[in-house]
Amino acid sequence: MADRLQEELDALAVQLGRSLTVDGLDGELVAHSTQWDDADQARIASILLRHVTPERRAWEERHVGPDPTGPVAVPANAELGMTARLCVPLRRDGRTVGFLWMLHTDGRLGSDEQEVLRRGADALATRLDAPASAPGREVDRLVRRLFDDGQAEALDRLTALVPASSKGLYRSSRWSRSVRRSASGRSGPPSSAR
Repeated sequence: MADRLQEELDALAVQLGRSLTVDGLDGELVAHSTQWDDADQARIASILLRHVTPERRAWEERHVGPDPTGPVAVPANAELGMTARLCVPLRRDGRTVGFLWMLHTDGRLGSDEQEVLRRGADALATRLDAPASAPGREVDRLVRRLFDDGQAEALDRLTALVPASSKGLYRSSRWSRSVRRSASGRSGPPSSAR
């Protein structure tokens, strides 16, 4: 299903002639289209880091709000390396499942572009919300949080999602105990885990 999400995003990017990304609700980068010369510093960083930095996310949330139901224009912020962009909430069954981001627009699109964007957002929301694809994406996201942030909560959720991991490799290992200590601020991971 993740491949189909990527295919849908790539097709939409070609139809619109724009660089696009899809973010999860937590700011994690889920997918990105080919980035043309419209990619700004913020977009490049989010692709390299696989998430939006807290400062940039705060700027976006300030304009998008807690639960948008339609496209929202986010103004440029040169200090954060961001050009103007459009946020399109990806919604299924009355709830937001992610966000589609389009660069270099203040929200003014022609009627043809709006229709292409609406259909594309519906297709992406369907793919993003598909149960079959969720475990793989969730495992990937949790592993990144575990390694990048050392979050013990991510380890707990990972072992619940992948039960085999609780049979020795993670929970009983010296590495697991070190991650738990690191997450609580006591010490870093052993050198073999770096």
